[in-house]
Amino acid sequence: MLAFEVLATGLLTTVQDLGRYGYAHLGVSQTGAMDEYAYRWTQKLLDNTEGNALEILLSGLRLKVLSPTTIAVCGADLGFCINGKEKDIWCTHHIQKDDILSFEKNVSGLRAYLAVKGGFSLEKIQGSYAYSAKENKGLKVKKGTVLNYLASPTRDLRRVPKPYIPLYAQNVKLRISLHNNASEEILSQSYTLSQNI
Repeated sequence: MLAFEVLATGLLTTVQDLGRYGYAHLGVSQTGAMDEYAYRWTQKLLDNTEGNALEILLSGLRLKVLSPTTIAVCGADLGFCINGKEKDIWCTHHIQKDDILSFEKNVSGLRAYLAVKGGFSLEKIQGSYAYSAKENKGLKVKKGTVLNYLASPTRDLRRVPKPYIPLYAQNVKLRISLHNNASEEILSQSYTLSQNI
């Protein structure tokens, strides 16, 4: 069987793609990957088309590999490990049967993406794999879930060029455009960027 077995989910792990378009008139949420940039890189590294990926919110996800394949991990640094050894992200990895993939610690950022060569074998709902809590569409990963993936030959390992890897720093600079009605009061205040999910 070509699959991962979910040993632990962490705070929240879902399957995402670029979102569900064309159904807003029916009240259906667009959803899709929160960090579209990182998601797109997982797909590009694997040459996936019509792909999907696991969106992992903070650390805690653990997967057991049931069949060899190639994966890509991009996005937040959540302490990605293979068999307990920390590995680079923003690149691909060949993984083997019985390997344990885990996200061990929150280093920087909130969401990481794990994609598999060929994509996870799931049915699209209204043209998308994306999970939506509001409509309860798509897949929210639970302990014991078996994630099947498509058979695909292994490939050379790839990585994102360093200049294209964003820094998920805690201190973020936000630029604003001033208009004629900009208030001194607005500019003199302190603001906090929350991590609401």
